[in-house]
Amino acid sequence: MRGAAVVGHEGVDFRSAVSADRLLALLVGAVPALAIVLFGAVEDEHALPLEAAALLLGAWAVCVRGWRRERPLPMPRVTLPVLLLAALPAVQVIRLPHGWANWLSPGFGRVGGSPLGILSVYPYATTLALLRWLSYAAFLIAALEVLRRPGAVRTALSVIGALGVAEAVYGVGNLWLGNHYLLWVPRESYLEDAAGTLVNRNHYAAVMELCLPALLAARWLAPRRASDERGVTAMYLAGATVMGLAVVLSHSRGGILCLAAGLVVAAALAPRDAEGRRGRRAVGVLGVLVLAYSAYVGLDPVVQRFAQLPAERPRPALWRDTVSLVRDFPVTGAGAGTFEMIFPAYRHHMREQVGYAHAHQDYLELAAEGGVVAVALALMAAGGFAAALRVGFSGLRGRRRLALGALAAGITAILLHAAVDFPLHIPGLVLLLLLVAALALSTSEAADRP
Repeated sequence: MRGAAVVGHEGVDFRSAVSADRLLALLVGAVPALAIVLFGAVEDEHALPLEAAALLLGAWAVCVRGWRRERPLPMPRVTLPVLLLAALPAVQVIRLPHGWANWLSPGFGRVGGSPLGILSVYPYATTLALLRWLSYAAFLIAALEVLRRPGAVRTALSVIGALGVAEAVYGVGNLWLGNHYLLWVPRESYLEDAAGTLVNRNHYAAVMELCLPALLAARWLAPRRASDERGVTAMYLAGATVMGLAVVLSHSRGGILCLAAGLVVAAALAPRDAEGRRGRRAVGVLGVLVLAYSAYVGLDPVVQRFAQLPAERPRPALWRDTVSLVRDFPVTGAGAGTFEMIFPAYRHHMREQVGYAHAHQDYLELAAEGGVVAVALALMAAGGFAAALRVGFSGLRGRRRLALGALAAGITAILLHAAVDFPLHIPGLVLLLLLVAALALSTSEAADRP
């Protein structure tokens, strides 16, 4: 009967199961969405509850896999290095035999040695980083477990797409209304830039870098209906255009360049078939629409921002000083979460007498805080991720490959942005990136299914 539930040979109601799976996908998608809305979850009062939720989700995923007698970690080539990287701060706060810390990290001589015999210059900050990093790993494990279920990928993509459109509309609208408030908080910086619910315009642009390709992927994975195909496509294209306009109005140079690079990657990864041609055409139309609307609202602030670039030199000087820090803490770094505390001892090229909480180059900061061990584990995870995507690109065709290319493009965009800023030190952005990465892995894994 049409209204009857579909029941399997073991008495399982599959419609109820799919509904439960989609509810789980909504829950997983809600964690990064809430983190972004709550100012990126940069404050402990917002971050700690979300970190606790991520840890609980990860524990649930491991228990479910154990109950099913599956291996504890999904996709261990990716998740195992991530988990080991997340556990590195625990090693950094363990007391070592006398002299080991100073031998592994000569930089301790600059700060008076390591009286406790541990590898962190500020153990409290490293302990907090341990909780945060473990919550990231737990969230990735939970996301991969949930997204393998029927309907979960499209549900999670819908959450990300809706988040991006909402942030874009709020950011652009708030800018046109004067940009006086960041939700209920009076805004004190970036008054002339679209920034949505984030304090920093660059991080707002990074949100769009992930959400815009996810919205395209959601369109390409949606079921096709001939009756309303053009109308639905136009709706998705309108949402993507607003997100692109939001990036331009953020006046973030890195955001504009990285989003453009991401769209080029999405077009380049499109399959060489009819669907691929339609996908590349959609990306091209999107680019034209964003440029047209940007020109209509005025590109002068963007041109001025890029014109200022040759006169701005603090970041290269900051990076040179960070390299000196890396040399002094080569093996396990100065301790996760300690950059702000240790960097003043390494200020040599910086003319500005202001404090820096981050290196404005996430890869350098990772090396400074975690040394070659952290960099090696991150590269192992990236290698496993790239290998998994390679399988997907070789096995998928049509719209599924288009969607995978879009997700890979979003990841590429934010990883490029991390080379000139610190989006990977914003909890909301990290959680969003991990969700998009899990979506890409789950979409790629579909290539192995019949």
